Amino acid sequence: MESDVSADLILKNCFIYGWQEIGRGAIAIKSDLITQVGKTPDIMRLAGQKTEVIDLTGKIVLPGFIDSHTHFGAFSESLTRVDLSGAKSLKETLERIESFASKTPAGDWLSGRGWDKNLWGERFPSRKELDAVVGDRPCALLSRCGHILWANSRALALARVTRSTPDPQGGEIERDERGEPTGILKEEAITLIKQVRPRPNKEELKRALKNAFKVAHSLGITSVHTFSDRREFEGLAELQSEGKLGLRVHFYFEHPEDSYIKDLGREVLNLRARDRWLSISGIKCYADGSLGGQTAFMFESYEGRPDNLGISTMSEKELEEKVREAESMSLSCAIHAIGDKANSLALNAIEAGGRPRSRHRIEHAQLLRREDIPRFAKLGIVASVQPCHILGDIPACERYWGRRSRFAFAFRSLQESGATLAFGTDAPIERLSPLRGIYAAVARQTEEGEPKGGWYLQERIKLEEAIRCYTWAGAYAAFQEGFKGSVAVGKAADLTAVREGFLTLSPREILSAEAELTVLSGNVVLRK
Repeated sequence: MESDVSADLILKNCFIYGWQEIGRGAIAIKSDLITQVGKTPDIMRLAGQKTEVIDLTGKIVLPGFIDSHTHFGAFSESLTRVDLSGAKSLKETLERIESFASKTPAGDWLSGRGWDKNLWGERFPSRKELDAVVGDRPCALLSRCGHILWANSRALALARVTRSTPDPQGGEIERDERGEPTGILKEEAITLIKQVRPRPNKEELKRALKNAFKVAHSLGITSVHTFSDRREFEGLAELQSEGKLGLRVHFYFEHPEDSYIKDLGREVLNLRARDRWLSISGIKCYADGSLGGQTAFMFESYEGRPDNLGISTMSEKELEEKVREAESMSLSCAIHAIGDKANSLALNAIEAGGRPRSRHRIEHAQLLRREDIPRFAKLGIVASVQPCHILGDIPACERYWGRRSRFAFAFRSLQESGATLAFGTDAPIERLSPLRGIYAAVARQTEEGEPKGGWYLQERIKLEEAIRCYTWAGAYAAFQEGFKGSVAVGKAADLTAVREGFLTLSPREILSAEAELTVLSGNVVLRK
C-alpha cells in the first residue's frame, strides 16, 4: 500500500515571505516539515480527508520568531511576581510593591523586578524605603537591567550582609556615609541574596515554564535561546522527555564552573547539539555590568562622574579562558558586554582563544568604538543584540555616554561591516515581544515616538532586515539555519502569521501589530 502523501496542514491564501521571493500562495505541511510552497490551487491538490486547511485571507506568513536572548526560566517565574516596569517614580514603585504584598501570604519572600531609578532621578532607593512598605517579610527586587538588587533589612539580615561584609569579587555592596549597607547590591554581590532566597522546586518551575510557553506562542515565538543554570536545564529536559516542551530551546549555561557540563561528557554534548528541541549550545560569562546601574565597563568615565568607569567583572585573561573552555567542549561562548571597553576585551578574548567557525557571541554589544565594529565580521562573532533596549535606554545613553552614543546599538554599522545580528528581547528584563523589538530597530524611538525624527537614524535597519535578524539569524547562531529560520521546503514547520500588508506598515503600526497564527513543528499553537 502506498503511503499517504496528503498534507496534514495547509495554509492557503497567504502572502509568503521567504527571503528569495515574496508572493501569494499556500504552504503544505506534513508531520513537522514544510513539504510544498506554491500557488494555492496547486497546493490544495495535496489536501486529503484528514488535512486541516486554514484560509489566512491575505495574512503574511513569516518564519517563527527566534528570540536569541532570554532568561526563560526567570521570565516564567516573573509572571507570578510583582512587576515594577514602567513605574515613573519611587512613590509609584513603592505603591505597587505594597499592593502586591497585601495579596500574598505574610512572611513569604516577596520578589519581583523591573524598577528603574533612571526614571526617578540620580539616586538609588534604600532598604529603609522598602522597609516602610514591606518590613514584615524579606523582600528582594531586581532592577530593570537585572544587574542591581534592592533588598530590605529582613533580606539583608537573612543573607548576613552587614557593614563588615566585604564586597565580593566583581560586585559591590553599596554603603551609606556610616558604612552601613543601603540595600543596593550590584553585580556579583547579588549572589549574597540569591543564596538564601528560596527558589521554586522543579515541579513548580515546570508549571511556570508551561505557562510561559503559551505566552511565547501568543507572540509568534517558536524558538528561544535561554541563559540559565542546571536547575532550568533539567526542568526543560524533563519536559522534553514528557513530550511537553512547548518551544525549541537552545541552552547556554551561565555558571559552567559547577562542572555540570563537563560531567555530561562530550558524547552527550554532541548529541544535544544536534537535538531539534533542546540543545546545549554554549556557556555564558560576563565582562561587565549594565548601563542602568552605571556598571558597564568603559574606556572613559561616565558623563559627570569622573571617578566611574563601571565594573569589570572578568579580566581579559579570564574571558579568554572561558572561550577556550567552550571550544574544548565544541560549544560557543556568549560574552555579556555593554560598555565599549568590555566589548573590546571580549573581542580580544575571542580573537585569542577562539576559532573562526565557532560562532562565538557577544551579548548586547551595546556601546562600541568605531574601530571595534569591523572585528565582529572578521572574527565570525555573532552580535546578539536586543533592539528593545533602545526604547528605555535613550535617556540614559544621552545622560551617561553623551556623544559616544553615536555608536550605541550600532546595528547598521555592524550589518554593513558583514556581521550577523541575532535579535532577542532579554526577557524578563524587557517584554517578551519580537514585534516590539522590530519597531525599535526600524524606528529608533521610544514607544511614545521620542525623539521626534528618531535617535541616530544612521543606525536603523529596514523592516525586512529586522525580520531576518529575528528568524534566520537566530537559527544561524545555533548552527541550525539548515533546519529552521526561513519558509522553505524541507525546513521545520515553525511559522507565524501577521496582518495583511505588514511589510508596508509604518513603524507606529508595527508597534501595535500582533501574531495572528503560530505553528510549531506542524501544530497550530495559536489561532486568532
